[in-house]
Amino acid sequence: MRNYRWFRRLSVQAILGLACLLAFAACTSPAITQKATPTVTQSNGTPSPSPTLSPSATAAAPPATGNTTLVYDDQMGAVLFLGDTHYINNQPEQTWIWDDSVWTHMHPAHEPSNRSNVSIAYDPATKQVVMFGGISSLGKNTPMLSDTWTWDGTDWTQQHPATSPPARDDAALTYDAATNQLVLFGGGSNKPLIGGLVPPPLNDTWVWTGSNWVQLHPQTSPNLFNMVNGQQVLYSYPNMVYNPQSQQIFLLFGGDSQNDKVQVGWSWDGTNWSQAKVNGPPTSADTGDLLYDVKMQAVLEMTDILPSTSISFDTTLWKLEGQTWVKLDEWGLS
Repeated sequence: MRNYRWFRRLSVQAILGLACLLAFAACTSPAITQKATPTVTQSNGTPSPSPTLSPSATAAAPPATGNTTLVYDDQMGAVLFLGDTHYINNQPEQTWIWDDSVWTHMHPAHEPSNRSNVSIAYDPATKQVVMFGGISSLGKNTPMLSDTWTWDGTDWTQQHPATSPPARDDAALTYDAATNQLVLFGGGSNKPLIGGLVPPPLNDTWVWTGSNWVQLHPQTSPNLFNMVNGQQVLYSYPNMVYNPQSQQIFLLFGGDSQNDKVQVGWSWDGTNWSQAKVNGPPTSADTGDLLYDVKMQAVLEMTDILPSTSISFDTTLWKLEGQTWVKLDEWGLS
């Protein structure tokens, strides 16, 4: 499934981005908020005017890319687009801004190297976008990365923390409003399984302090293996989102055996992980993308890979009500 990960990210992120921009008028990470006027609601709830973007704003959209990363920059009041164009035309990474009306192609002095499957989130504590790791788009061996970059609205800056998580891709990263820190969990490691070709997933937990990564050692961590109907299931590709209703981070990741595709949920209370029971579909082994919809006051998931095949796509939107997933239509209506 990892071979299709970059393509899945492109399709799903594009769909989510359009849904956020057209249906909800703004897309936030980890929340979707509706913005009827050109103001930004900061993390402390105080409205402030949206900043004026560069005069190089254009009606043109970013170029087609092999991988798309979208994140809402609360400080700028705009969607930040990071596009990996190496797959298409061997061009460097591109940074664009969408302010609800036009695209602006930013030309920062520094930009991260071409990569895909990154971990990215907005950090209200530092008012910066934080990006970690991913898998390099350059070179034959496509090495995984362990570097940390921050975006301040003008330029990308590579950070050099004293401690960093091991190199990985597809790690989950989100802001924990209860502890005012970014939390990173899991991802795919650089080292293959003994006798196998697929790198094993990770289940370690880290927090970003604004200048350094600190590994946490909770008493309980999510299990990566489980037995389902007598068959071993390997869980991978985690996604998580902060749920202000429970004031905890909700983690979801999936796995598959020969006959079963399942998902399992966990909750992070700032100190420890505890399993969160989730009933019913989605039944995809890939968790798609998780978002918190402020208007609905609910966690949403968009599934994208059908249970029957790893290369067919399904853009069904689901809402988590208590412990049960409820299917929504494409506009978020039940």
